[in-house]
Amino acid sequence: MTPAFIILLCLAHTVDSQPAQTTPASSVRFNCGGTQCPSGQDCLLVDGISRCMDPCDHYTPLDDAWRATDNRVVSGDVNCDYPSAWQGWYRLFLGNSSVQMPERCIEQYMCGTYAPLWLQTPHPRLSAGIIQAQVCASWNRVCCLSKSSPIHVKACPRNYYVYKLRTPNNCNIAYCADVNTTIPVCNTCTAAQTCVSNGTVWRCEDPSTRDVTTSPTDTSHENNSVRFNCSSTQCPSGQDCLLVDGTSRCMDPCDHYTPLDDAWRATDYRCQHNNTCV
Repeated sequence: MTPAFIILLCLAHTVDSQPAQTTPASSVRFNCGGTQCPSGQDCLLVDGISRCMDPCDHYTPLDDAWRATDNRVVSGDVNCDYPSAWQGWYRLFLGNSSVQMPERCIEQYMCGTYAPLWLQTPHPRLSAGIIQAQVCASWNRVCCLSKSSPIHVKACPRNYYVYKLRTPNNCNIAYCADVNTTIPVCNTCTAAQTCVSNGTVWRCEDPSTRDVTTSPTDTSHENNSVRFNCSSTQCPSGQDCLLVDGTSRCMDPCDHYTPLDDAWRATDYRCQHNNTCV
């Protein structure tokens, strides 16, 4: 029996081929002794004492080069996180660059293992605190053939994430580090800035210049942001007048949108002769 067939038997008990979630996960709170930690903190053991602390300031670097999403397994050189004794929080690195777990399906045999682990739950916003996130293992051409034990994730200032990892259910499975998030310039952003891209170039952007849009209903641009009107009411900042269930109301477009997932829109997609691109 080959190792690959052994994995297939181990994973086949929880088949799920659903894509990544689009609904943000709720934040979670941890208890430390008889005290509930503040939002965004965990009960960590430091210098022999358990106390509520921010994992953004207390983590272990996880910098294995073999975890890269472009690293394909070579016969006999397979890694597995099953025997690892995970303890506390981790921050992913590839070389000197801080990276994050992929939020997309990763092909089998990548990330230095047979069945790569990727994050099905979207990474949280900075204001979300700590969330519980679902992790999927890709195998046998199924993106989420098995759901591993959920982990915890937190967004930190200066544009990085920390992860409270758990031991996977079996081997050969390992957590991935996304090479597409290796963006050195983002490591130079201040806590108040956000790292943004125009598609080719990344830069650190201040809050005062972040939400620049145009509006058909409002021509005043205070602080470069715009406000929309809904009938006779002006929507709160960050909301738009949307038609939901036949009724127009002020709502957050981050929660009400249509996925645009045409594969042909990719910047590396070249139209072939006599093929229709749209």
